[in-house]
Amino acid sequence: MTRRVLAIAGAAAALCAGGCGGGSPGAAAPIAGAALGLSAPIAVYTCAEWRDAGVRERQAAVGRIRDFTGGQVTGRGAAGRGTVLEDESAYDFFEQACEQPYAQHFLLYKLYGHAAGFAGVAPEN
Repeated sequence: MTRRVLAIAGAAAALCAGGCGGGSPGAAAPIAGAALGLSAPIAVYTCAEWRDAGVRERQAAVGRIRDFTGGQVTGRGAAGRGTVLEDESAYDFFEQACEQPYAQHFLLYKLYGHAAGFAGVAPEN
């Protein structure tokens, strides 16, 4: 993982410390104990679930968050795709950000979005 992405982990965690729990895209508030499985909406994935999940669940979560974040962006004066992180970098980023005890309720898609905004790249079409 690059030093740049590691630096982003700290910055994103600091940004989220005051507000990573609300404003989820199309889903209700986080569900305590929700698994990082394919049936759970990505908007409820928290660091607590990340820590409890296995490698396969974590990899699937990274892929689902990447697909959401790198999706089509449209609107007044905007067209394109969102920025994403390399999957390995995102995985390592979540490992580092979620190891902090205070991060248990941080929403993964928000952490990812902040980090991708700084260190991400436009996805391939």
